[in-house]
Amino acid sequence: MPATPNRRERLRAATIGEIHAVARRLLVQEGAGAVTLRAISRDMGMTAPALYRYYPSLDDLLHGLYATFYDESRQHVETTIEAAPGGPGARMFIACRALRAWSIDHPAEFTAMFASRASVKPGGAAPEPGLHAAGMRFADTFLRLFVDLWQHDGIVTPPDADVPPPLAAQLTAFLTQHHVPLPVGAMHAFVSAWVRLFGMIALEVFGYLHFCLTDSQAMFEAELAAIGRQLGLEP
Repeated sequence: MPATPNRRERLRAATIGEIHAVARRLLVQEGAGAVTLRAISRDMGMTAPALYRYYPSLDDLLHGLYATFYDESRQHVETTIEAAPGGPGARMFIACRALRAWSIDHPAEFTAMFASRASVKPGGAAPEPGLHAAGMRFADTFLRLFVDLWQHDGIVTPPDADVPPPLAAQLTAFLTQHHVPLPVGAMHAFVSAWVRLFGMIALEVFGYLHFCLTDSQAMFEAELAAIGRQLGLEP
């Protein structure tokens, strides 16, 4: 059993929570450029140097904040799945819809997670460890659902031999590193479905479908159905 936090630890956790709440409000209401150490400290009634006791830089603060967005969206998806009936296939479709709902309701947070200076490193640079760990927890929710789907619903996935060797080598490395019980062909199917799902949601959140759609839910459902057919499922 984990040790009970002492008073100092509780106070520190409460202050970090307040820092995150203020930074998130600034992000949502005024945009990413408004999130500065000076603005946060002014809102909290403390000096900017005092924030350095909690975060050594603005980037470190943003990494901590954005990690909470990954955890919040993941928890939303998991809570929605737990409350829903049905087998692995039904849960997968419910999870996809839950992620879309959270993302559309939280466009600033979604953008921070997937399209901000703090979350996207140029040139393939290694991500910040805490933010990367939160992202992996987020991804693992969908990967575990897919593994369950593959093990119990007999979904259609390409044969391992059909995966191009350069791609197969990368997928094999991931499967080995993370101890994922999938063959390479099934992992290829998962990544392909994820690219399609994430791409659709991102285009919606960023407003890139407005040129032809006034309500993109029908398009999302059509894409979800297409993913299902590719795997031999019905949404």
